[in-house]
Amino acid sequence: MNLKNGENTVGMIRDIMQKYGKASVVYRAHVANKGWLPEVHDGQTAGTTGEARRMEAVEIRLENVPESVSVFYRAHVAGEGWLPEVHDGQTAGTTGEARQMEAVQIRTTGGFCTLEYRVHMAEKGWSPWSRNGETAGTTGEGRRIEAVEIRLA
Repeated sequence: MNLKNGENTVGMIRDIMQKYGKASVVYRAHVANKGWLPEVHDGQTAGTTGEARRMEAVEIRLENVPESVSVFYRAHVAGEGWLPEVHDGQTAGTTGEARQMEAVQIRTTGGFCTLEYRVHMAEKGWSPWSRNGETAGTTGEGRRIEAVEIRLA
């Protein structure tokens, strides 16, 4: 290993951390008969568990990251299938249509961070952690998502 390159890398990481602080993922869920729930962050639960309420939409954004970094995500919705990908705080899913989300895919761009995410599914509980655009949830089973947790990997 070239020590000079290693020192440059450490210095670059230190400069990024000083400029941007601690990166964070912030998100909220739209839930049946409750509407938009308050924002949560960094692995907290957005949505409900144990209430048999469908999650209908999600909004996700990153904080304290370079401008070149974005989060892209899309929802699989009952009766619609996969909806177009959205990004940086936009709404994935539907509101006011009584359509349940059944799966979600989330990815980041810019190489600054990776997100891990999992969903709480009706009659199944929590899915395994997914990352890099993998599908969390199910398609073709008609099984609703009730909650989501997202964290920096």
